[in-house]
Amino acid sequence: MKIQLASPDPKLIKQLAEEIPATLTTAGLETQFSVSEPITPESGSHRGDPVTLAMIILSAVSAGGAVTVGMGKDGFFTRLAKVLEAWVTRKVEVTIEAENGQKIQLSGSAGHIERMLKEQLKH
Repeated sequence: MKIQLASPDPKLIKQLAEEIPATLTTAGLETQFSVSEPITPESGSHRGDPVTLAMIILSAVSAGGAVTVGMGKDGFFTRLAKVLEAWVTRKVEVTIEAENGQKIQLSGSAGHIERMLKEQLKH
């Protein structure tokens, strides 16, 4: 699973990049994700294509065990949904890409995001 955080505001993405490690640690998710350096419109993308949104990509380190444990109350999905809800409310575009390549744009409350995550990762 990959989580893409994007915004037309590069300053917001840079601020988020500084906050992500503490946010993941507080949620008990620090070992579950690796975090990319911010990609900003000034620096362009890795392929030389222009980037219209600044972004950060979080890549799941190991989703298998997390998915099993994540279905329980206060499990992985509940904690991740609360983190993602905080980013969504800050006007950051949050997109999840599953292993099968399917992408979903997240929005709404933590409960709604949690249901979307569970449904997405069942497939």
